[in-house]
Amino acid sequence: MQAHINKLRHDRFQKAVNGAFVKTKASHESWSAAKEEVAAHLKTWYRATHGVNSAANAEDMSAILEAYWHLAAKRFTDNACM
Repeated sequence: MQAHINKLRHDRFQKAVNGAFVKTKASHESWSAAKEEVAAHLKTWYRATHGVNSAANAEDMSAILEAYWHLAAKRFTDNACM
């Protein structure tokens, strides 16, 4: 179950990283300016999803419930087949 929760969290992080790169303007004249803009987007995402607010708690609970549902469905299928 923990592996599935970690996979869900990794997928959400990967989506945030891809979104940060998409939002970054391609016309930056320097690498450091682009890097700072991506870092700013990721900081905003981190604060929104890992803060002490109801949205972050709901998102984390959603990941846990999804992992539990996946594991329960797998066990039910295994037991029904036996």
